Amino acid sequence: MRHLLPRARRGPAFRAAALALALAAVPAAAQEGFGFGEPEAEAAAALPSAGPASGASVGGELSFSIDAFYRAEDEVADLPFEGLAEGVLEFKASGTKVEAFIKLKLSENILGESPEDMLDEAYLRLYLGPHSLEGGLLKLVWGKADSQGPLDVLNPFDLRDLRITETLERKIAEPMLHATFALGDFTKLELAFLPGFEGHRIAAEGPWAPAQVEALELLGIDFEGYLPDTEGLEYAQAGLRFTTSSGPVDWGLQYFYGRLPTPAVVFIPPVSLSLSYDPYHQLGLDAAAVFAGFNLRAEAAANLTEDLEGDDPEVYNPSLLWSLGFDRDLFGGINLNLQGSGSFRLAEEGVGEVAYDIEADTERTRTRVTAILSQKLRNETIEWELRALYGIEDADFYLLPRLAFDVGDAEIEIGAGIFGGDEEGELGQFAESSWARLLLSYEF
Repeated sequence: MRHLLPRARRGPAFRAAALALALAAVPAAAQEGFGFGEPEAEAAAALPSAGPASGASVGGELSFSIDAFYRAEDEVADLPFEGLAEGVLEFKASGTKVEAFIKLKLSENILGESPEDMLDEAYLRLYLGPHSLEGGLLKLVWGKADSQGPLDVLNPFDLRDLRITETLERKIAEPMLHATFALGDFTKLELAFLPGFEGHRIAAEGPWAPAQVEALELLGIDFEGYLPDTEGLEYAQAGLRFTTSSGPVDWGLQYFYGRLPTPAVVFIPPVSLSLSYDPYHQLGLDAAAVFAGFNLRAEAAANLTEDLEGDDPEVYNPSLLWSLGFDRDLFGGINLNLQGSGSFRLAEEGVGEVAYDIEADTERTRTRVTAILSQKLRNETIEWELRALYGIEDADFYLLPRLAFDVGDAEIEIGAGIFGGDEEGELGQFAESSWARLLLSYEF
């Protein structure tokens, strides 16, 4: 189990704050969540076109779900249920060398509690010959990993509902300028600039709030009140990404300067508490190739913080990050997607020399395995799927079985989310928030 504060010399409130941030947020060194993405189609040949055809369109999705949460109740009738209707509207318009896109999300929770989340994405894209420039509230995926990889650093994640596992759905759109330059038929250069910064969002109450956060709230301490103001240019971020193809291998190089999305929590007894977002440089590379029927993908990166010697107890150490995975059709239409990812902390000798070191009593490595096994039947009108995430160090897991039926243009889905393993692990602590779902949806 990972802690952001040392175990010794900390009271219940501060232990709650530290553990909450450690368990609910993406690990700071690894920057890895447990999202499951669709296979990333970032082929080097996917370069900007001369521009879209003129016109406008409206699309979206309407869904209704009934979720049942497991609790250790004496009677089945005591189990908590939740019914949620949600709508998504997508507006697209295009003209001569220009394209505009707006995506809105509508639900009772969004309208009543966080209306600012209604605007999910909004951007304008200009086509400048073979190049493009876009700006607005953007969600971008960098890297070649199917599930969230170490190079996917441009957007923070909303961790307030762990039933959402798709990478793009978990991303928080950020104000951003993004330019793409075509340097050849299979080569491109991307530049991204973010004028501000936002960290991962963590649930403070409800089934997805860690028990430590709930305990903290009961004590009347709101950890969000300690987070710094990150709206100034001091928190501006930028990245550069180059991708190309060399024979059978698509590969890329990447540089990014920004802030780690998990805050560094510093508690110095008896009363000093501070939260900050550490600046860092990332150097990374990735590659993808097809070999013997396997679609192979790999990523590697170095996160270089300001604590290169590892002796600053208030700053995260530098770390190495990796991801290695593949997908392959097995037999009978069954497909397997498997990925391992993790991190390795550098300059370990200086960790824990003082009691308030933010990385004291934490594992030097973080390793996770994600897998997706799926099959489509009866002319692709029925699909079953099993998704799984396993944390090696914590020995805990998250299983997501799913069965979907096409009914004309609509879909009926039966699914579940099952947490288990070490009750103090990042995943295992949510065992009593395991859930089952009946979902009706229609895309238009």
